[in-house]
Amino acid sequence: MTPREKSLSDIGLVALKHGLTRHDILGRVKTAHICRARHEAFYTFRRRGWSYAEIGRLFGRDHSTIIHGVEKHQKVAFALPVNAGTTAGLI
Repeated sequence: MTPREKSLSDIGLVALKHGLTRHDILGRVKTAHICRARHEAFYTFRRRGWSYAEIGRLFGRDHSTIIHGVEKHQKVAFALPVNAGTTAGLI
C-alpha cells in the first residue's frame, strides 16, 4: 500500500465513524456534519506530525484552511461542558 493509499484509507476511517464517505470529506460541501468530520481528519493527520501544507495538498486545500480546521476541531472536541468547575465548590 502506497503512502497516498494509506492516507486515503485513514480518511475513509474518519468518514465511516461519521457515517460519511471518503468523497464527502474530500469534497467541497460545507454542511456542518461534513465539516466536523473533515476537521477531525485534518486533526488526525496533524497529530501524526504532518505539516499544514502536506495536509492541504492531500485534501486539495490551502494550508490556512487546515490551520482553521485543526483549531476548530480542538475547540469543539476538547471543550469543557458549560459551567464545568464553577459549581464544584458549592456541592
